[in-house]
Amino acid sequence: MDKLVNRTLGDMLRAAIDGNLKSWDQLLYKVELSYNRSWKWSTGFSHFTVIYGYNPRAPIDLALPVGRKIHDKAEDLITTLQNIHEEARKRLLVDFDVGDFVWAVLTKDRFGVGEYNKLKARKVGPYEIA
Repeated sequence: MDKLVNRTLGDMLRAAIDGNLKSWDQLLYKVELSYNRSWKWSTGFSHFTVIYGYNPRAPIDLALPVGRKIHDKAEDLITTLQNIHEEARKRLLVDFDVGDFVWAVLTKDRFGVGEYNKLKARKVGPYEIA
């Protein structure tokens, strides 16, 4: 699981640095917050939602109308978290069919000598499944 998180954070950093490879440390906290707020296929919820029962507000949320508070009572929070945890236990099974398009992720050993950089894009494609 840690490898997946690190790979995802690396991909997000690659997208965020926009060519300036030495600025990654200044963007890491933003990328981490974005990752923890984002919806995950495996659970159907963000990490914040699974742990706390809600997603933290972002600057864009300040421009949107605010509804009622999600959790008025602790019992509501417990029920919500239990429901979230039940759904999070379900796993997403992905089946590919002939004709589907997929992206390939290149590992370090697929790059030539001197061509590999940790923050360089590694996804190639899309390729059609034959």
